[in-house]
Amino acid sequence: KQLITERLEQQISETEMENFYEMYADKFKLNSAIIKGLFLKVPEDAPQIEDVKKWCRTTDAQSIENIEKYSLKNAIIYEYFMDKWVSFSDVMDNIPYTITDETAFLRNNKILEVQDNGYWYLLKISDYMGKGSLEPFDFAKTQIQEILINRKKKDFFKEIEEDMYNDALRKGQIQIYNWNQESTAKASSDTVNVKQ
Repeated sequence: KQLITERLEQQISETEMENFYEMYADKFKLNSAIIKGLFLKVPEDAPQIEDVKKWCRTTDAQSIENIEKYSLKNAIIYEYFMDKWVSFSDVMDNIPYTITDETAFLRNNKILEVQDNGYWYLLKISDYMGKGSLEPFDFAKTQIQEILINRKKKDFFKEIEEDMYNDALRKGQIQIYNWNQESTAKASSDTVNVKQ
């Protein structure tokens, strides 16, 4: 089964996935918000906290390099997702902060700095898409691939079943009987007997 899935994955092209996405775009609506950005969890007594906050606010190439070097030594969690979409709620699961209106929060905030229980939680949001928006292709890609693989599996197994049936029919391993209504008290039916 795994081998079939792997082979089918290789047969699905980027173009095929893009075509599917365009054809069924109305089906790819976000159930919750997604964001791009970065997230840090740092002990509150770690050095250079004010510098780290400043780097998170600017996020230019030098700041990102500084954050990465700093994170190797000091961060408990460092996640960089400026180049890919991630679930906003998954990121917020790591931050002890409650948001009552997700849409308003994302529209009005690009930085979240929370100090709680001995840690600083720093979130930089560089881009967002709200609930109900069209999923970006890159975010929907895994789901599209799974759909296309399942379709190909179904077609593959149907083809095998038909081949086995036709092969057994050619070899005389299947006999088909037609009984009409006059020869039986029951309604007409077709019966397939398979010889073992």
